[in-house]
Order: sequence, then structure tokens, then C-alpha cells
Amino acid sequence: MNEKKVIAIILNWNGLSFSEKCCASLSQLSNFNQLRIVVVDNGSTEHSFEELVAACPNAEVISSQENLGFAGGNGFGFKYIQEQGYEYDAIWLLNNDTECNINALEALLTALYADENCGVAGCDMLQSAGAMAGKVVPGGQLLGFPLYTPFLPKPGAHYDYLCGASLLIRKEVIEQVGLLDTDFFFFFEDAEFSYRVKKAGWTLAVAEGTPIRHYGSAAIGSQTYNKVFNYRRGQMLYIKKCAFGVFFYRLLFLFLGIFLYACRGQWAAFSANTCACIKK
Repeated sequence: MNEKKVIAIILNWNGLSFSEKCCASLSQLSNFNQLRIVVVDNGSTEHSFEELVAACPNAEVISSQENLGFAGGNGFGFKYIQEQGYEYDAIWLLNNDTECNINALEALLTALYADENCGVAGCDMLQSAGAMAGKVVPGGQLLGFPLYTPFLPKPGAHYDYLCGASLLIRKEVIEQVGLLDTDFFFFFEDAEFSYRVKKAGWTLAVAEGTPIRHYGSAAIGSQTYNKVFNYRRGQMLYIKKCAFGVFFYRLLFLFLGIFLYACRGQWAAFSANTCACIKK
């Protein structure tokens, strides 16, 4: 895969130390010479733009000036790539709270180009924080009827979508179906993107091994209201765009919010869930 040119888009929102470690790990890639890195500062308020530039010396750092969300921030980075006229064979959407081993990009390229029908490649990740710390999270995940809630497949089993923390996407796929849908702010944009890719006739692949360490939700962290609101809103948008019965699910998740949050006195989460369910 030595001839393939890849551009990585890394989104940063108040994650200076994460972005620094991520970019440092990329400089150790066995095929780093194939890679161009674009870091998008997505409206950070906890550090300066100059600090981010200094922390990522192997990257081009640009600023969106405001928080555009995950899909919007990556779209901003891709627009910059187009404006600069950079040549590429694949775009790599990579979370800033990841660290890659030396063979990460090679493994993804091998998975992507092993089949001419493969449009996007993801990878399994070693989780390094939260409840899943120390466990390997599959790059391919399930999102099925009736609740359309993500869950992990058994090893080697079928999966519905690829986790957006690391997505290597063919240029031809982007030209055909675009990138992430900016109607999504955070959560479920990867599932909707995978749905469009498969609907267009492409397949998805997961690279062999575990080439990436992932800290998980570093940007949104423990912000209860934002996390619950954006999760439920993303879920409702996915159902609206890719499934059916959105009115039924609005009512279902409203009632579930009572039992999941109100009965436990988690009022911020309850308010977020309610607002997400009634938002058009």
C-alpha cells in the first residue's frame, strides 16, 4: 500500500494533551511518509490556538472558531483539504483521544484495499478509560431493531456499522455519498454514515489486530446534560433517516427517560432526554 496517499483529520475540542499524544503516535507510523495530518480546533476555550499548534508540530492546525460538533468539525477539515487542492486516496477520520501503534495505518489500508468493493475500514480498539478500560472494543458494532441502541457483536459476527473513532474512507466513497451528516452533532453520525455507504453498494471492513488505543468520550466527558441530550438526539435522527416510526420512538424514549433518570433523581439527564425527544 506504499502508493496510497492518506490525509488524517483529527478533531480537537479542549483536548490539548490528547491531541499532542495522538499526533506524536502518528509520527511513529511505519508509513508516516504517506500521511498528511490536519488538526481542526473545534472552538476550544481551555487552551489557545497557538498552544495547539505547538503541541502538534507534525500537523497542519486550523480553527473552526466555534464548536461545530463531531460531524461538522470533520466536515470543516475536509473543506480545508479541498480548498488546498491536496491529493489523496483515502481520508482517515481519527479521534484525538487515540494513540496508534506503528502498524495502525498499514493495517487499515490493507483492510480497505483487500476488496475493491470495500468503501470504509475501521479497527478494534483497546479501551483505556471508563467502564470498558482494559477491554478490546470491536470496530464493527450492532445497531438493530427494535431500540436501535449500539451494542457489541460477538467476535467474527455480523456488524451494522463502524465506530467513528477511526474510519479510513476511500476517496470514491466520499465522492459518491459524502462524509458525515452535519445534522448530527455528536453520537450516531458513524452509524448513519455506514448506512449510506452500504446503501450505495459498498462494504465495510475491520482491520486485523488492535492497532489503536482509545480513551473514549474524552471531549464530552462526564457532562451529563450534553451527553444524554446529544446521544438521544442522535438516536432519534438516525431512526428518522434510516429506520421508521419516529413518533413511536419519541414517546417510547420519553417514557424510558422517566424510569432511567427521573426515578433516580437524575434531573439533568431527565431534562436532556426529554428535550432531545421533543426536538424536531
